[in-house]
Amino acid sequence: MNKLISSLVISGLLVPALVLAQTETSVPAPTPVNTGIRQTIKDIRTNAQREIDAKRAEARNTIQLNRNDTRAKATSTKQNMFCTQIDKTLNGLDTRGIKMEDKREETKGKAGEKRDEMREKVGERRKENDSKMKEQLARLSGRSATDAQKVAVTDFIVAMNLALSIRDAAIDAILKAHRDAIDTAVASRKTAMEGAFATFRADIEAVKAQAKADCESGITPEIVRTTLRTSVQAAQDKFKTTVKSIEKAKDVSESEKEARKTEVEKVHADFKVAIEKARLDLKTAFRLKATATTTQTQ
Repeated sequence: MNKLISSLVISGLLVPALVLAQTETSVPAPTPVNTGIRQTIKDIRTNAQREIDAKRAEARNTIQLNRNDTRAKATSTKQNMFCTQIDKTLNGLDTRGIKMEDKREETKGKAGEKRDEMREKVGERRKENDSKMKEQLARLSGRSATDAQKVAVTDFIVAMNLALSIRDAAIDAILKAHRDAIDTAVASRKTAMEGAFATFRADIEAVKAQAKADCESGITPEIVRTTLRTSVQAAQDKFKTTVKSIEKAKDVSESEKEARKTEVEKVHADFKVAIEKARLDLKTAFRLKATATTTQTQ
């Protein structure tokens, strides 16, 4: 093998291939000149990027400053507008008060209508009961065979009419007293509520006047707004406390209702006792007459 290689070298066939292989695989080392150019290019790029970043940061800062300035101007404008719209801001409170009064009047009207309906029902029921009572008494009179029985029936009718008239008069008096007590309580409550509304409106007007005076004296709108809110809240709390004390008038209505119920129950109980006595007297009279007739027959 060595002899073959030696012969090839001698013949000149292997030398060009070795030279070509050495030429293709060898890379020349970078020269100092090329390294300097690359560094210069790198520095230029770095400086350019820094300038771009600086301009971007400056643009962002400018935008943020403009935004802050716009917000500050908007806030200042809004606060300044507050001083010119104090009346408009607080007018809604008066409107609420008017709505509450209207609602109370509507409730009062419905209560009056309900009361009238109850009166009509009571009147109709009495007429119906009186008609039935007359029919029963007429049938009873028809069963009277003797003068004594007729007298007993007449006494029974008188006793029944008396018991009915006493009952109806007592019930009417109780209902009237109850209605009068309720009307008095409602009227007193209405007067108290009107006074509470008047006081509340006066308090709100005082708050308005103070806020306007503060604006004119140069106090910052933000401070005026805060003071206004605090004052309005105090006026509302005062009004609510007053209304709660007035609402206790409902307790009077409930107590009157219970008292009326007790009195009505007593009247009905007395009426039952009276008609039961009249019924027993009539029954006794008819029994005695029946016994006497049987004895005479025997």
